[in-house]
Amino acid sequence: MKLKRLVAAAAAVLCALTALPWAGAAAADGGAVRKELTAVEMTRLMGNGINLGNTMEAYGHLTPGVGQDPAVYETLWGMPVTTQAMVDGMKAAGFDSLRIPVAWTNAMNFESGDYTIDPAYLDRVEEIIRYALNNDMYVIVNDHWDGSWWGMFGSATPAVREQAMEMYVSMWTQIARRYARYGDHLIFESGNEELGDRLNDTDIAKDSGALSEDECYATANRINQTFVDTIRAAGGNNADRFLLIAGYNTDIDHTCDSRFVMPADTAQNKLMVSVHYYTPWNYCGTSSVTRWGDVDDYEEQNRLLENGGTPDFTRGTLEGDIAASDITFYRLQCDSEGQLRAYIAQGEVLPVATRSFGGIGIFAIPEMGRFYRHVLLEKRYPHHGAVAFGHYGRALFEVFKYFGIADVAYNQPAGLPYPTENPFA
Repeated sequence: MKLKRLVAAAAAVLCALTALPWAGAAAADGGAVRKELTAVEMTRLMGNGINLGNTMEAYGHLTPGVGQDPAVYETLWGMPVTTQAMVDGMKAAGFDSLRIPVAWTNAMNFESGDYTIDPAYLDRVEEIIRYALNNDMYVIVNDHWDGSWWGMFGSATPAVREQAMEMYVSMWTQIARRYARYGDHLIFESGNEELGDRLNDTDIAKDSGALSEDECYATANRINQTFVDTIRAAGGNNADRFLLIAGYNTDIDHTCDSRFVMPADTAQNKLMVSVHYYTPWNYCGTSSVTRWGDVDDYEEQNRLLENGGTPDFTRGTLEGDIAASDITFYRLQCDSEGQLRAYIAQGEVLPVATRSFGGIGIFAIPEMGRFYRHVLLEKRYPHHGAVAFGHYGRALFEVFKYFGIADVAYNQPAGLPYPTENPFA
């Protein structure tokens, strides 16, 4: 009898363990957590990112309403159902991170005080998470605009403000516990652009708008701190998970304001900050400006991204040694008399470590000394030239001749002297 009780007790413990949110199927990323990895190091590993926009964030809480198949919401704003093949294509295109914005209130009847997220919705988000993890991508999951229920935090009614925080804590407790077994390839983000002025939105809370800007800052800080505390207490790998903290309005200027405060954290170097860069808006968000890149644009970019100093006009250039490959060095220009002339020289990039800075490589061109003296110097070409990565001399020569260019010079082999070269030298 005693043995039966022991067996029954052990079975009960086993059932309880398998019911934990981080038990069951193995995490697609193996559940690995690199505790020594810092937030700065993580941002470098995340590489290029892509947003799975207008998909799981499509808002359908009011219409068609709660309780629908997740695919109904996923396709509500015109996007197709996400597949493994789609995410495979994103990875193949050079993206290492996938952000999945989510409207979680699609799956909860929060007006009644029931904040339970429909398990089918959690399942579908997890399926997409695994599509990315199968490609060794990093994944960011947040609660996005979501009908702007965030305006409940700015309600004139204290009970509504309390309900907003209760829902936020319940939401993230469920999300964090459900995905607790996943490793540090999965990142949670505290919100989107709503942590700021939009805490006064009236879409859901009609009496919202009660918060001053100082109070919006204080409330955004409190939400972010609650977010960190909630995730850290959720068990599994959440104790050391990387967390993305939404800046004020996710705007650079507003987030750099002294009123915005990053949360305290029990984990070391695991917090990152999220800001969006849409400057200038008439170029990024509307069609009123179609050109960007003058001095004023760069100075504004420098002010926002580098906090002052001399504008970096090399922003966006490549750093590192150019990989060894074939090259074609060429130039087409018009001289002072209106005549077109050109040169073409084929060679290669040498596999030599330059130990320098910038995008740099060492080019080797056969008979370069003679070519330099009898073409570049004698014909007074400027020192700038174009480089094509590959041997395209034949094609370029045909194009230049087609243009009617009579003077097309090239790096002549040792046995073929230039017109001004001493044949007896």
